Amino acid sequence: MQQNNFSLLGRISTVISSLTVCAFLLMNCGQQPIQSSSNAPTSTAKEEPISMQASGALEGLTDKQLVEKASLIIFGTVQTVHPSNWSTKDGLRPPDLTAQNISPDLLIYTDADIKVERLLKGSSSEQIVRVRALGGNVGQDSMTFTEEPKFEQAQSVILFLTEEDAMTSQFGPKHYRTIGAIQGKFHIKGQQATSDLRQLSVDELLGIINKYK
Repeated sequence: MQQNNFSLLGRISTVISSLTVCAFLLMNCGQQPIQSSSNAPTSTAKEEPISMQASGALEGLTDKQLVEKASLIIFGTVQTVHPSNWSTKDGLRPPDLTAQNISPDLLIYTDADIKVERLLKGSSSEQIVRVRALGGNVGQDSMTFTEEPKFEQAQSVILFLTEEDAMTSQFGPKHYRTIGAIQGKFHIKGQQATSDLRQLSVDELLGIINKYK
């Protein structure tokens, strides 16, 4: 695995969400590479695996901002989590990419298909919407963003979404991004709605949405 003390500062901004994440991509030399599923893009055998972690500071959003900035709010179920891709035309790691020459706009992302059970704000005829999060694994390469939401198959979720994507909009099919990164995803279990930052009842969350939409 390639070793480097190099710090890569990337400004990650999701336009509609007014989210700014100042991401410091640091080489995690001790992390073992994670194998992807067989149908995911893979790096060539000659390439040394790259493992990167990103952490940063989120711009905190009020309940009002979270609702108003979302063009679409849905209650749904995670139907499929797709194999991750590099932000390239073919989804593969670019030739001759190393830890020393990687650029801030070269990322790994992961898409998830969400079956829409209930439309809470906005207008859409889509029964399945694709939601993108930064981070994932392509072959032996991995990238982790601590402020990005994670999706698991069969999860029930309420999502605050935007179509704007300042980082990977030109790659892959039409997709949405969550408003405020982890702030825009709530995992629904029973009567509880939980994000990575807080927990409230489903009724409370629905009340907030109805108040400000």
